[in-house]
Amino acid sequence: MSKITTGLASASLAALALGALTPGVAAASPATGPASGPTSTEADGGQVLRTSAPYISEIVDRDATHVAVNGIAQDATSVLVLVPGGTGGAAQGVQGRFSVLIEKGNLGKDATIRATGPGGPSESVPFVVEPREDDGSTVVPDAPDVHAVSQYDDDTLTIEGTVTYDPLTFDRTEVIASVDGREIRSAPDENGGFALPISSEYSDSLIEVRAWRSGLKSDPTYFYGTPTPGNYAYEKFPLDIASPAAGSVVTGRTATFAGAGIPNSTIVVTRDGQTSRTSSTLCETVVAADGDWSCTSSALPGGDLSATVTETPMWASAAPQAETTSFSVEAGDVRPPSLPLLSSVTRDADGDLVVRVISNRAGEARLEAGEHSETTRGINGRFSFVVDGPLAGETATVTGLFGDVEGRSLELPLTAVAAPAPSPLVAPIVHAVSEGPGGRFWVEGTTSYFATESDVPGVIAKVDGQYVTGAGALYDGAFVMTLPAEPAGRAAGLFTTRGASLSDATPLTVAPTGGNTAPETFPLEIPAPAEGAEVRQGSVTLTGEGIPGSTIVVADDAAVPARSATPTSEPTAPGPARPPPPPSPAPTPSPPPRRPSGLRPAPPCRAGPASPPTTGPRRPSPR
Repeated sequence: MSKITTGLASASLAALALGALTPGVAAASPATGPASGPTSTEADGGQVLRTSAPYISEIVDRDATHVAVNGIAQDATSVLVLVPGGTGGAAQGVQGRFSVLIEKGNLGKDATIRATGPGGPSESVPFVVEPREDDGSTVVPDAPDVHAVSQYDDDTLTIEGTVTYDPLTFDRTEVIASVDGREIRSAPDENGGFALPISSEYSDSLIEVRAWRSGLKSDPTYFYGTPTPGNYAYEKFPLDIASPAAGSVVTGRTATFAGAGIPNSTIVVTRDGQTSRTSSTLCETVVAADGDWSCTSSALPGGDLSATVTETPMWASAAPQAETTSFSVEAGDVRPPSLPLLSSVTRDADGDLVVRVISNRAGEARLEAGEHSETTRGINGRFSFVVDGPLAGETATVTGLFGDVEGRSLELPLTAVAAPAPSPLVAPIVHAVSEGPGGRFWVEGTTSYFATESDVPGVIAKVDGQYVTGAGALYDGAFVMTLPAEPAGRAAGLFTTRGASLSDATPLTVAPTGGNTAPETFPLEIPAPAEGAEVRQGSVTLTGEGIPGSTIVVADDAAVPARSATPTSEPTAPGPARPPPPPSPAPTPSPPPRRPSGLRPAPPCRAGPASPPTTGPRRPSPR
């Protein structure tokens, strides 16, 4: 008799869903929520990650008839607000911020907000159209750090520095330089960094800089305008790689690189000591205003890997920095995408055909019909094609793609097929909470939906009734969500969401748990063939149940394959969720949480003391 193993039955859900061997490497999950920087770009044919969900900072009066929905949407090109039964609005994303005007008649109504960017549409985040204030508008900004005074031509000095703040703050920070109480120049920061040009006539003057935001001003930083011999930003913000940890093992081809650096610097991650952004880039991003960065690559080669992180600051005076991390990738054999499954064929308002298909393990899909050929990217194996209306009745061929690997092709007639009814929204099940770098938390869980659904539901987290973050992607019903450090020890609620609809809440105390309950909630069961049953010689179909998103490996008793062996079955489907374990005791009430922030306490300003010195001001110099 043969036996069945799940390969990683004793590992965490993150390992089962994402292919990571330890929770520490489970940071190899897509960036979620308002990320520390733009979402990663595609590299070497890897799958483009979903655009981060927008974060609403405030809803305020704009004029007599409109309110403005203002917030943060990293890497978004546009943001859309939909109000069922009302009028919504849309706006472009500018420098990671958006401001959408909607009519005041929508106040008190339920609505959803969604961003669109290089990774396609984000998940839709439900909210109520009601006034809310930006918490960041009441926070006095930190004093700027001046890292250099550079002179690139005879007439101009450039004050180069940083001002750290919560990346979720909507209002931009203005940096103002003054001499003898007289303002000489101001400029907004760029993602926490600034370059403030002033006349070279001030080279011997004592200069004061302050940060202004929302009418509040920081303490001053003083320095002389004499050009410095270099830029010392790396002293306060040394380049650091927190994940993947050196010596760790990553299974699968996806990993998230994360760490710290100089705000507004460009981060490029390349493989094996190569530096070509064209041929060897794994991912790239920009360091956020709080000094954190992260980007995800789904194109890791198998074997031992040495990844180089190169940081290029925004100023020419600051030399690029580089750090390296070495780890192992157990990629195994690349399994081709599954045979596409038709979800629906409908017509849009222009009379064109919209074809939606599902192909598991595919990052792209190709449709060919007559002379029409189209390749599109998708998320969760879901793909949508727009085909000219006159092709109705023709036969199309759809193929799932992952890099240069093609799956089997499906031939389908371009005739109307109604979309299947959506699955009922079921509250997510939380299986584990673990602590990650920087005090953040990884929440590992499952939710359910129908395998034929094109519009996969999402999972979001709320603290004190306010949206905090969302799971960037579901892996056949499994998810890993990153929560910020701020609500540690407090009560949160997790919801399965589709559009403006929410499931019942799953209560959660934001604190590490003592293990993962997924194997108990979803024990591995093999109803067919039954134990001791006789089967005909040749092929046999085994069916059963297990943890959603896990991989089932079928092996002979004599030789159970290693984890890197090619699985012989499809991933466990996101079937109906079983009831969650009894809830834990209610958490002790605590003060309302502040909004999430990755802001770190800033070391003392290195460009000068916070008040005019009594023994004469000092010029910036290396420590």
